[in-house]
Amino acid sequence: MFLSRNSSSLFPDIFKTILNTFFRCFRAGFRILKTLCAEGMADKRGKLYFAGNGFVQIGLNSLHSLEIRRLAIPYLNDLATQTDYTAHLAVPSGRRSLILEV
Repeated sequence: MFLSRNSSSLFPDIFKTILNTFFRCFRAGFRILKTLCAEGMADKRGKLYFAGNGFVQIGLNSLHSLEIRRLAIPYLNDLATQTDYTAHLAVPSGRRSLILEV
């Protein structure tokens, strides 16, 4: 039995460790959700979060990007080999760019 009558605290150390880890992850999850909302990737409606327009757009773009990546990879490899630099493929995503291939 985990709890004993002579226990000096309500929860044994293993439970404290589990609860601390859970709440750390819980807080981190909320920070991530807040960032996703700020970037348009998630929407908060009441107490619930939903995928935002940003995620939908990335999903739609990913279908198209598979073909772009397939076509671009040989050129990226040649460019990287000839220049001794890293080559990457990026596509516009709002006011930023999204790296598809390195």
